[in-house]
Amino acid sequence: MIYDSVENVDTYCDEDDAITIAVEFVDNFDISQPDGKYEIDGDEVFAIVQTVTTADANEKSFEAHENYVDVQMVLEGAERHDVALLDIEDLEIEQDYDSEKDVIFFKAPEHFSTIITKPGIFVVYGPDDAHRPCCCIDKSETIRKVCVKIKIDSCLGVEDEQ
Repeated sequence: MIYDSVENVDTYCDEDDAITIAVEFVDNFDISQPDGKYEIDGDEVFAIVQTVTTADANEKSFEAHENYVDVQMVLEGAERHDVALLDIEDLEIEQDYDSEKDVIFFKAPEHFSTIITKPGIFVVYGPDDAHRPCCCIDKSETIRKVCVKIKIDSCLGVEDEQ
């Protein structure tokens, strides 16, 4: 997981890395554009722009992905994310992996960390990061956010197996 300010993305990635491209896409996104799917590099890198209402964390499940890295950023408002590593002992599967949607859901573990995202902050979740986004901070609010999906083998440091 990476959690940082947009201006620090170059600390983690080169300018032509998919994560940098994702963060720059969101940072430069025209918020007058509608919600929906935006192709950045075909199925390798694409953005999902959405307006959501945050909810109490107890109403949400943790999730993880096998084939895509998530780069999440808020355009308007703020949200709470809870995060846990997949290898912790108390992480229990709530819903089996759905390969079509590339998601597995988990019950909330006893121990996890909490972060707050707002405009200017980005978070990157890899395949070992169970995360619970779209949680309210104090009270439910409508936010606008973007989740850029990056195919695992498009990420920096992942080599093709041949």
